Amino acid sequence: MLCSSTSLILLFWCINLKLLFHGTPLFQVVHYAKIELLLLLRFVKTYPLFSFLFFTFDILFVTFLIRILVTLIHEYFQCKTKSFQKEILDVQGTYTQQELVENIQDIALINQITGAQYALETFVPTTTQSILDVGCGSGIVCRDLSKHVGNDCIIKGIDINEKSIVFAKEQSQQHKNISFECTPLESIPSNSYEIVTNSLVMHHLPSSNDAKHLIQESIRCASKYVIINDLERSCVNICLFEYLLKPLFSNRLTRHDGLLSIRRSWSQSDWMHTLLQGYQYTMHWRLGRFIIVIQKKNATS
Repeated sequence: MLCSSTSLILLFWCINLKLLFHGTPLFQVVHYAKIELLLLLRFVKTYPLFSFLFFTFDILFVTFLIRILVTLIHEYFQCKTKSFQKEILDVQGTYTQQELVENIQDIALINQITGAQYALETFVPTTTQSILDVGCGSGIVCRDLSKHVGNDCIIKGIDINEKSIVFAKEQSQQHKNISFECTPLESIPSNSYEIVTNSLVMHHLPSSNDAKHLIQESIRCASKYVIINDLERSCVNICLFEYLLKPLFSNRLTRHDGLLSIRRSWSQSDWMHTLLQGYQYTMHWRLGRFIIVIQKKNATS
């Protein structure tokens, strides 16, 4: 693979450009290029079978690059607006419990690959006494939070999906400081938790009004601040998922909803100019997702 003609040509051109930038005379660089071409032709004549294999790889490789480029261009224009197509996970009765469990496991693996725990380790103090996780899903964030802050911290996860709550309770039996409830955020009393978090929830919301309402309710329930961890809508993220992550998974929910989740996510412009206007916040980017920390007014750190 490294010896393919494409790789050799790219290597030769890199060497030649470096020579030019370092002041090597142009006629000398041209002389080197002729020698490189002769070496390549001699290799083709001496090893015809290998050359055929290498050129076959080159055709496949170039085709793959063209496909990625076409996807990037297409998704660049598509990503200008948020998709409102529903994910399979958002429609009750369209998936089995087994599919949901496999999807939850896949998401956990994707979070490990993309370093999602960075948000917890960086922005949640180990001295925190109470945390509410909104849209807790399988409860993995609650369990990671418990490991980070210790068993003295009260952690509650809420979700409107009953299947997810059942699974979260089953997986968290060893964590006595964690509880789960199938209830909306509006039912939580004001200022009842130091920190309110939500991870991979915001892109499920169909409109900016719904997203702003969730942010407002999260701030109402928090006494200090809110941490939001969600995907970034971009053509690069779509290509990375399509060609690097998607082939790793066979689960129908993961393959379909994973790609759609990025298309349904909010862009940096959406966050800054629509969703977060009027709030005191910091925004951080990490491996295809935003981590947003909203400070509650008059709160003490």
